[in-house]
Amino acid sequence: MKTCRELEGKDPAFFDLAQRSPNMIMILNSDYSLNYCNPRCLEHIASIAVSDREHPLESVFGLTREQADIVINSLKENNEWRGELKTTILGNVEWADIEAFSLNDGRICLTRIDNTELRLREESIKHRLNYDRITALPNINALYERLNTPFSLSRLKFGLVNVTLNNISYLEGVFGTRFTNQLLKVIANSLLALSPSKDSLFYAALGEFVFLLERDSTEDIDKFASIALSTTMCSYRINRVNIHVGANAGVSVFPDNTGDISYLLSQSRAALKSIKSSWGGEVVNFTQPIMEGITRKLTINQLLHSAISNNEFSLVFQPKYDTLTSRIVGAEVLIRWSSPQLGSVSPIEFIAVAEEFGHVSAITSWVFRETCRYARVWRDEGLTNIAFAVNVPALQLYDLSFVSELKSSADEEGFPLEKIDVELTETMLVENAALASMALEKMQHHNMRIAIDDFGTGYSSLSYLTQLPIDYLKIDRSFILNTPHDEKSKEIVSTIILMGKSLGLKLIAEGVETEEQYNFLKGLGCDQIQGYFFSKPLPPKEFEELLLREKEAVSRLDASY
Repeated sequence: MKTCRELEGKDPAFFDLAQRSPNMIMILNSDYSLNYCNPRCLEHIASIAVSDREHPLESVFGLTREQADIVINSLKENNEWRGELKTTILGNVEWADIEAFSLNDGRICLTRIDNTELRLREESIKHRLNYDRITALPNINALYERLNTPFSLSRLKFGLVNVTLNNISYLEGVFGTRFTNQLLKVIANSLLALSPSKDSLFYAALGEFVFLLERDSTEDIDKFASIALSTTMCSYRINRVNIHVGANAGVSVFPDNTGDISYLLSQSRAALKSIKSSWGGEVVNFTQPIMEGITRKLTINQLLHSAISNNEFSLVFQPKYDTLTSRIVGAEVLIRWSSPQLGSVSPIEFIAVAEEFGHVSAITSWVFRETCRYARVWRDEGLTNIAFAVNVPALQLYDLSFVSELKSSADEEGFPLEKIDVELTETMLVENAALASMALEKMQHHNMRIAIDDFGTGYSSLSYLTQLPIDYLKIDRSFILNTPHDEKSKEIVSTIILMGKSLGLKLIAEGVETEEQYNFLKGLGCDQIQGYFFSKPLPPKEFEELLLREKEAVSRLDASY
């Protein structure tokens, strides 16, 4: 090996650069024996046995025999080689950038730059990006990366089994994040025990565990989904609290459901959305009808963009009658949509799409303005001075500027805000009680009245009735349907009316269709009736004619006294 003095005398500039470099530099003779090493290289050579120094690419730079052969062959063909290699030096695994090139005199110059720290930082960042912190499972980024990896097109099927917890958000709200994190760890370990390999189970989102499986048949995949679901849906004891978890499983299979394996996750989620049960225990496969449902939903979303500007929406008014006098005391305002492309679309369907895709704010604002406009015209004509009830979705209620927008719209249309009743569901009030309370207090400040719609079908906790400024309870039509013949229905309706009266609330029964139902409710002291017994929902013109007939009837009655 050349001495430092010999190299210094022959090429002092290179010698000075090599001696100062923090990287390993060595020169090999044409037979690949060691010719020169800089001080950084010598640190390693001191620990290497003399017999091992005959193969400096392996002993000094830490290359494997195969790696060394690749470098040597490239030097023979192209006079150079460069790249990053995973090496082992003195038993330590290190990543390094290796560069080798031939000199004019036949010798070979090699440099080695240690990238280990950089690589470890990159691996740490990659791990954080691709693994969930709580469950330690690969996350949705890793799943998408796996789905975008070319799969062998064998006879085997690839199934994605999506096991999603139903009540994890509720549990987090009740018990806190630390509790749910511990629960998720326990469930992850249980499911990991089922997984055929550690890279087959992913944690995609809050409460969403995903298996990517390779199986012989769809039946095998469905059987696995059932086992995974039953493993998840059991009792857990966390922090001395016994908790039972509800879940459903959505299944999508390649190539049965799609020719593109990257669509499997979205298809499994679509299958889950088709499940109506709020508790769980169902395994649902992605099917053509589900695909058709998605297509229709996307079509509705697209058409909603222009429905207001194209005047495709309309309002109908269902009168509310005083139970004792049988006179109109209010009306519920309902929206209708007649699409040129789809025909008549159910409000239940398009409002759900509007809430999901962000159209609901514009639709609610349109309903409110149109209600105020019609109501002002009828009031100015002396036809009525009744209140009009508008249904408000959760997203609007939780928007703190919503009440101010209502006030501005009412002022613009010249109709008093206190003549607008707001109908809400129990779920909206309980799921975000703090925001709901703030909105209701603002409404109360403007003398607006609040009704709980579909009362009796939501949460069992009734504490909100005493804590929030509520004026009306609307008894759900499902309880009215079988009265007065069904004893259980009679008991439920009687209890609701009695409870409401004791709290100083007014009661409205919806879905009243027969005289027997009317007489039963009247006998219990129900305040208002709404339903086909008196009137179906009416278009504005027909509702105006109804108001005119009632006004004339009242005038004749007054004249007779």
